[in-house]
Amino acid sequence: MNNLWDLAIIGTGPAGLSAAIYAQRYGLRTIVFGDTPGGRLSIIEKIENYPGFPEGTTGPSLGLSMFSQAQKQGAHFTMTMVVALTRKGEHFYIRDSLDNTFYSKTAILACGLVPSFKGVPLTNKKGIYLCATCDGPMFRGKDASLAVIGGGNTAGAQVLQLANVASQVHLLYRGAQLKMERATLNKITKMTKVKIWTNVDIKEFLGDDSITGIKFIINGEKEEQIEVSGVFLAVGWETRLSFIELDLHKSPDGYILTDNSLMTNVPGLFAAGDVRDTDLRQVISACADGARAAKSALEYISNFF
Repeated sequence: MNNLWDLAIIGTGPAGLSAAIYAQRYGLRTIVFGDTPGGRLSIIEKIENYPGFPEGTTGPSLGLSMFSQAQKQGAHFTMTMVVALTRKGEHFYIRDSLDNTFYSKTAILACGLVPSFKGVPLTNKKGIYLCATCDGPMFRGKDASLAVIGGGNTAGAQVLQLANVASQVHLLYRGAQLKMERATLNKITKMTKVKIWTNVDIKEFLGDDSITGIKFIINGEKEEQIEVSGVFLAVGWETRLSFIELDLHKSPDGYILTDNSLMTNVPGLFAAGDVRDTDLRQVISACADGARAAKSALEYISNFF
């Protein structure tokens, strides 16, 4: 069969790149799908809890290093997205965004998560962003008031980044208690330019073509309105697995269920990183998942091919 690979990895984040590095060292002919080296690492300004970097490191730098290492080991990168994954006979069938077709003996789903928009009203107005590192600098020197919607670690990181460019940053969260790490919360609460709003129900983004403000309800009764030049969303993440044309078992929240070897209910199909049902979603745990999934793929091939 033409274009047959030992292992197909879907995702170029820490899990996918770690799987590619280990798979190549195991001697597996490996192809990797994804269009962003490092995956979601590319939007993280600073990582302070990854071993080996006492002063911290940037997400893009770490992601590019992992990507280069996987390339050096010999993994083949298509730099395209997967639009269909199914099974034909004993092999997995993969079609990418350029309508190319590939076949593989095994596959690892390391496609991570995508931003969630739960609790945020839909709008066609300009001024909504997902990445403070990417889009925050455009507000530098403009005396801008900006808003971050969310209450977890991603929201905290966005606030800290935007505080360097904005005159004021509003943090709006629908819950009563922020869920970010204590160290981040302590930094934020000490900043005079940051205003925290909790128990928020966002009703409307104001403005004609571009967002000029936000209207919301506090504690289910008091209406508030603030002026902002931009809104950065950090309300959470969710899986996006519609490209998988297989009966894949998932948790009620949509995460992929795996066994101890990280294999799904589909033989030869593994999952690694944030996309699987796990109690820890960190760069280091994603890397460990990738390494284990690659080893499990090797064992599967040895037993069945």
